[in-house]
Amino acid sequence: MVGRLWRGEYGLPVSWWGFGFTVTFVVSAVMVVLPLPVVGMLTLAFLPYDVVWMVGTWRAVQTYAGPAFWSVVVCAFLVLNWIAWVPGVVLAAALAFPPVLMVNPS
Repeated sequence: MVGRLWRGEYGLPVSWWGFGFTVTFVVSAVMVVLPLPVVGMLTLAFLPYDVVWMVGTWRAVQTYAGPAFWSVVVCAFLVLNWIAWVPGVVLAAALAFPPVLMVNPS
């Protein structure tokens, strides 16, 4: 399953809606009720899946035979998602492993 997703063999609709939107929606819905450090750890744990999904979806776009509009929209979103990755990883790490600040009140 992961190999097929990585290679883009599921096609654009399944890659985008099935593996992208649905999985992200479910994971995000679960994270809403969790403490922030756990959210940070789950976000970091989810990153390898995110890479496989983004690469596979990008590859699925290359073979998509539907309207070009959807290819452009998905590619634009994927590029923006990659750009947001660096601050997202930094934020997730900060949530997962908050710095311990020792403040001396005196």
